[in-house]
Amino acid sequence: MQQFSDAIIIGIMAGLLEAILYAASVTVYKSQAEGIRPIAVSGIKIWVTMGLMTILVLMFYGSFPASVPSDTILVLALTIVGPVVADTLYIQAQDRIGVAFAFPIAYSYPIMTYLLSVAFLGDVLLVTKLGGVILAVTGIAIISYERNKESLKEVSLEEHRVVGIILALLALSGYAASVILLQVGVEGVDPVPANFIRSAFGAIAFLPIYAGARSRGMPRPTKRSAGIVAVAALFGFGFGSLLYTFATKYVGATITSLLDSMAPIFGVAIAVPVLGEKVTKRVILGTIMSVLGVAIVILGF
Repeated sequence: MQQFSDAIIIGIMAGLLEAILYAASVTVYKSQAEGIRPIAVSGIKIWVTMGLMTILVLMFYGSFPASVPSDTILVLALTIVGPVVADTLYIQAQDRIGVAFAFPIAYSYPIMTYLLSVAFLGDVLLVTKLGGVILAVTGIAIISYERNKESLKEVSLEEHRVVGIILALLALSGYAASVILLQVGVEGVDPVPANFIRSAFGAIAFLPIYAGARSRGMPRPTKRSAGIVAVAALFGFGFGSLLYTFATKYVGATITSLLDSMAPIFGVAIAVPVLGEKVTKRVILGTIMSVLGVAIVILGF
């Protein structure tokens, strides 16, 4: 069984808090669906995060991280494949096959993350650890499907479903690659300047994506919805992405990805009292499977 150092405890707590903040922010985003499109939500998330990280890096370091090696900056820049590219692909997949299918596919990325970690980062392939990852991901998939199965009624025509599945698989690959790159990039760099670099490149990269969506007829978000989303983004993606970076630095890509994908469990805990959502037997089963799977991975059985 794995011994817990202070760094591991910090990493686990950061990952869990990130998942909680993400789940809470998603609840807010959903409440504003009438006034703002998902692409606009993603843009606000990234730009708000850029503003937050600029303030934090100047507050704690006094200047921008000019001393970070250029190769590290490149690796950290490439991590935007997750919050920019993969998120955009996921949105497109969700429009075609619904949340009930898109989320379980895309957010099974901890499995690929572990395999990539074994292949490129020297992690050891353990049957128990792989089993724990699969168990947790399966539980999360059950919860997501049960909570979002009504979205299947809104799925697009049959010919678009294959495209939706492919987009979800590409999103999965993007999320996995992003956290692997982050583990490499954050070595020897403090999480705050590392996350500043990530958010800076992400904010720039998303400008043409947002402009393209507007040119294709996406309406401007209402001021009210944009304001509410910005506040939710400050905590859910601003502080959340920083916590994600802390977690990756201290516990690695596999555990961080698992903790991040547990957001639906916290989403249920929020939705029950706030939205009056019912807890079904499948949700309970999925929660038990997820918690048990994560425990197996973290404890190192």
